[in-house]
Amino acid sequence: MSSRSERNGKALTCLIIWSVALGGLFAAFVALSPAARAGTCDQVGGVITGDWTITTAQVCTGIVYSVDGSININSGGSLTLVNGGLSFSKDTAHEGYA
Repeated sequence: MSSRSERNGKALTCLIIWSVALGGLFAAFVALSPAARAGTCDQVGGVITGDWTITTAQVCTGIVYSVDGSININSGGSLTLVNGGLSFSKDTAHEGYA
């Protein structure tokens, strides 16, 4: 019976070594894969009139938007402003509600 236990011990050792080796290869593959990046900005002009609906990741750099309308960010979308911002037009029709 000792040969059977030795064989089982060797099989277990081999299984552990293969598991560690494959885990290391998987970790290296994941670490070296390129990161997901957001797309460039859909609105390249600084004036937004009407609606701007964002459905994907947007990164806008160096633009201050003058908004006379709505910005809607739907599921799966995001808006990141880098060195920029938003300036909303004043709604004179609703001055008493502020």
